Amino acid sequence: MKKDLQGKECYISFVDVPTRHKVRELTTAKIGTLIRISGQIVRTHPVHPELVSGTFVCLDCQTVIKNVEQQFKYTIPTICRNPVCANRRRFMLDADKSVFVDFQKIRIQETQAELPRGCIPRSLEVILRAEAVESVQAGDRYDFTGTLIVVPDVGSLSMPGAKAELTTRTRQNNDGQMEGIKGLKALGVREFV
Repeated sequence: MKKDLQGKECYISFVDVPTRHKVRELTTAKIGTLIRISGQIVRTHPVHPELVSGTFVCLDCQTVIKNVEQQFKYTIPTICRNPVCANRRRFMLDADKSVFVDFQKIRIQETQAELPRGCIPRSLEVILRAEAVESVQAGDRYDFTGTLIVVPDVGSLSMPGAKAELTTRTRQNNDGQMEGIKGLKALGVREFV
């Protein structure tokens, strides 16, 4: 029996990733790779809906624009798909036809046992989505499997007088190789130490 899977959302979970990293071991070389990290949860934020894929209506010609992917900020279409309409700014989100998912941000930090003597614990934020939200509590220790990303500070771009400058930050790792990240200075790209 063949089932129609169109329109169904599937979520994949990875378990038992062989290498487990500590928060202190995360470097720019691990950005974009599948990793497993361990840490203690120190804060949980409330669950919010997150817009994943938006459907917009052009307010000039009423053209419907579907599947506008959202990445870290609210993104409207760049231009209306109607060839006779030149609208680039006036769009309205159709919430009933858009895709939302549950979203929760938590903060984890190094455990006391992993902490080198005389050091302050390092921490980072982890984003939980879909059925993973509300599954952890502050004080618990967990392993998280996912992809390390750098989230731009898009709020700094909206400040008056903000200008985008391309920056490159490099440092020498333990093997003597240079590693670094590139990005827009105005997006708040930070160097991992």
